[in-house]
Amino acid sequence: MIRTINFQFCINTDDNDFPLAIARFTNYNEDGSVWFVEQITYEDDSNYFQTEVLAAINGGSDVCVLSPFELKDFEWLNELVNA
Repeated sequence: MIRTINFQFCINTDDNDFPLAIARFTNYNEDGSVWFVEQITYEDDSNYFQTEVLAAINGGSDVCVLSPFELKDFEWLNELVNA
């Protein structure tokens, strides 16, 4: 089954105590129904965060990110979106 992979990036600048990013990963069954959803908080390691997100996208997961930083602050993710 071919399925479009979704990547969303949202910015929250209203919370001074916000971590580097919160990412929600959604995986699907062959019939398109949701198999599981996992949410992970990334406190401070930008490279680890970007590696995890890219691996999830390459593996077919939908990814939604909430961060106080702009997408351009994450070089690898910015390259993916603007490729």
